[in-house]
Amino acid sequence: MKKIDKMKKALRVIMLLLLIAIVIYAVLIVLPNKPNNPQVETIDKVDEYVLYKRDTDLYKEEFNKFKEELSGNKDYEKCAEYMSKLFVIDFYTLSNKDNKDDVGGVQYIYTNSKDNFVLNASNTIYKYINDMEKPTVSSINLKSNEKTTYKIKDKEYEAYIIELSWEYEKDLEYDKEGKVTIIKDNDKLYVVEFGHE
Repeated sequence: MKKIDKMKKALRVIMLLLLIAIVIYAVLIVLPNKPNNPQVETIDKVDEYVLYKRDTDLYKEEFNKFKEELSGNKDYEKCAEYMSKLFVIDFYTLSNKDNKDDVGGVQYIYTNSKDNFVLNASNTIYKYINDMEKPTVSSINLKSNEKTTYKIKDKEYEAYIIELSWEYEKDLEYDKEGKVTIIKDNDKLYVVEFGHE
């Protein structure tokens, strides 16, 4: 009887070790090869900003204007306008996104805020992306561009508050206007705040 109990215990230990090995294998090998944000083909780039093949025609049109401005005389006020448009178009166009972690507009977000931005978006507007009809921004218009300053901790930055309005290919009752705050930090522009009304 004791021999059978010892064999059962040994079998349980072996099964437990096997289960642990399978979990470790899944975590280290299988899961990292299944990305949440699929790699998409890059078709153009300016500075660190990337244009992808999957981007909409409207986005590509605005990106080319942004690229021309960045490559030319670099009027930061104009660059901020283009960046705010690109941010909104990419964020609210869900039709070319694959899952809740494939959040649009991230490349324009201030470095220290990217993780929080993605987490917030994936828990709100992107949460049910695979279970809903996905919007596509079809047009975007500048309403105003106010030059100002923006404070992060104890440092003050040159900033732009850009008010925009936009339309969709099909009205699915998503936001249609909002304000994007962009700062200039070391000759680079970043989105630091976004609000809709």
